[in-house]
Amino acid sequence: SRVSRERYEQCSREGVRVFERAMRAGVKPQAALVLESFMESEAARDVHLQRELRSCDCELVIAPEEVFGKLTQGRSLGGILGLAPLPKQPSLKAIFAGATDRQPTFLIGVELDDPGNMGAMVRTAHALNASALLSAGSTDPFHPKAVRTSMGSVFRLPILQWLNFAELAQELKSHSVKLFAAVTSGGTPMDRMQQNATPAAMVMGSEAFGLGPDELKWVDVKVSIPMSPEVDSLSVNAAASILMYELDRLRRS
Repeated sequence: SRVSRERYEQCSREGVRVFERAMRAGVKPQAALVLESFMESEAARDVHLQRELRSCDCELVIAPEEVFGKLTQGRSLGGILGLAPLPKQPSLKAIFAGATDRQPTFLIGVELDDPGNMGAMVRTAHALNASALLSAGSTDPFHPKAVRTSMGSVFRLPILQWLNFAELAQELKSHSVKLFAAVTSGGTPMDRMQQNATPAAMVMGSEAFGLGPDELKWVDVKVSIPMSPEVDSLSVNAAASILMYELDRLRRS
């Protein structure tokens, strides 16, 4: 649960790929549950991961398949799961202080309901050169489903959280960040935007309701993606991917 994650400062990680990427990010576990088949595997990735885990004194506890299956709910991501320390996150001020080659860019999730969408957006932000993923409200980047869907990007990309969007927006404004907001219609297409060298953030609202008037009053520019009239919106991560690609392209052009 979110309360337990905050109390113990741990989050779950599941599957070979997530363990690999967390290890590369320096997030090392103390213990992990594994299937006997994982321990007996001769696959190069499994053997290498076992070696890495032993090198950091991680205790590998073999669990019966029926127990493991209940914990993973039948998912087949590799026979390993466990807890990981929540990554230590920099402040927004530190991110700006460390930006040397170009002005920072951010992807923001506001009140997202599906942790899978949150995890997918973390991966999108990581892939498209965002300086950090910022979240506000109920959005939970370290929910187990979010960690799985991010494929380990939660351990590589800074992730900062605020209780509400107003507080986040105020802090971004203090750093002169230009806020773009995704709206389903009526916004400016990104391909019509001019090159912008200032710090920028793309704001994505909830899956069902998008951004409300209280959030939109903070933004500088509303942007939309032209689409078929038979469809009223894209999934939130699909939209975030397109918009972040365009934002990154503008900043590199």
